[in-house]
Amino acid sequence: MKILKHSGAILVAALAIAACKKEETSIDNQLNEADNNFILLAGINNFTEIQTAKNALLKSADTVVVSFAQQMLTDHEQAQSDLEVMGTIVGFSVKDTIDAAHAATTAQLDTLTGRTFDSVYIHTQLLEHETMINHYADELKNGSQLNVKAYANTNLQNIQLHYQRADSIATAFY
Repeated sequence: MKILKHSGAILVAALAIAACKKEETSIDNQLNEADNNFILLAGINNFTEIQTAKNALLKSADTVVVSFAQQMLTDHEQAQSDLEVMGTIVGFSVKDTIDAAHAATTAQLDTLTGRTFDSVYIHTQLLEHETMINHYADELKNGSQLNVKAYANTNLQNIQLHYQRADSIATAFY
């Protein structure tokens, strides 16, 4: 009889611990404002990078710029796909959208050709990647959702490499 009472107490304790763990997990999975902003901005940035890279592949005659644009297209298509999967996991719908500032940049690039296009494109890439490094760092510091932070952590290195590559290319276009 003592064994049965003891087993019952252990079962109750185990269920209480499991309930606490479940509550902790659900709290860890909630998106805070930093997570929401990050996902939105990452989606806009990826979509813009894809659009401007396609434009650069059509317009640029500079082999270095074309190579960079191809890398941006490949990397940001993958990043957007990963973001959409992660968004599904955390309950955030990632849309292929662009904001007014990025639309203005895209419209400006549409009007340019030749070396002027290449210069504006690569300098825009430099500024965009610098901005995104700050957004990714902000997510890592202030975000709360583990999947969102993991996405930011995984992709931050690529964003930093893109910035470094754009910086080295930009020196030829001053």
